[in-house]
Amino acid sequence: MIEAVEGAKKKNGQLTPNPALNGNGTDEAESPQELTEASIPEIWKRLNRYLSDKAPILATHLKLANLPAIFGPNSLAIRFSSEYNHAYEACDGEANLRRIEDALKQVTGTPIKVYFELVSSSAPGVPAASPPPARVPQAADRKKQLMGLPLFRRAGEALGAQIWHVDEDFNPIAPPRPAAEPEADTDEI
Repeated sequence: MIEAVEGAKKKNGQLTPNPALNGNGTDEAESPQELTEASIPEIWKRLNRYLSDKAPILATHLKLANLPAIFGPNSLAIRFSSEYNHAYEACDGEANLRRIEDALKQVTGTPIKVYFELVSSSAPGVPAASPPPARVPQAADRKKQLMGLPLFRRAGEALGAQIWHVDEDFNPIAPPRPAAEPEADTDEI
């Protein structure tokens, strides 16, 4: 049996994968980087690469954020323009916050506390990101409006329900359809 494994090594090369040669460019082979003002751009790139492999949807949301700023010792403030409210809300959830903090620990080697901020587009000193597609804010606003209605709000509170899709012609405040008149009973006894 050992000879077969050794023969396979000679014939096929190394059996255990080498993370530095896995071809996906992850940070597994890179050493941790200390969090400083100068290292933020590199840490941000590494974080996005790491999350692209582990949590691609979260990474997509984070790409809409501005470059983070150091908020305090081992603390980062990640800022989103108000146009990207949907990405801010997605990242600010407890599970995604934990994923980001775990990923930052992998990248920096130390625990980093993350805070999210929503800033107006016209804030001075904050570079404006490219505008989102015109349809995205409308859909997000519509979902937020619907979640404010009593039925949807109670479903969200009691069941953790969320609105994923809304048909364009859906009108939750439309008057109910008139009840159909019961047909006269023509069966005689």
